[in-house]
Amino acid sequence: MLLKTPALGALKLRIELQNKYNLTFPYSRVQKARGNAIELIHGKPAESYKLIPELRKEILKANPGSVVKYQLDVDHSFMRLRWVSYKGVTLH
Repeated sequence: MLLKTPALGALKLRIELQNKYNLTFPYSRVQKARGNAIELIHGKPAESYKLIPELRKEILKANPGSVVKYQLDVDHSFMRLRWVSYKGVTLH
């Protein structure tokens, strides 16, 4: 279900499981299982954050003169992509 509709929340997922398979689970169990499934589908967020420097490198390689800013936590374990400005792109 989550592969087709990854934005499906735990409450709606719980209802779907009940209607489609006649299974009833506590909300907290569905919420935890949903989180585990999303992690299996997309990977752990920390692993994705490690790709930000490589993403920056590829953006700059494909669009020289662009600016890519990201932020590290104090322990360098978490990164946040702050913004990207592509050279040659103008918004009207």
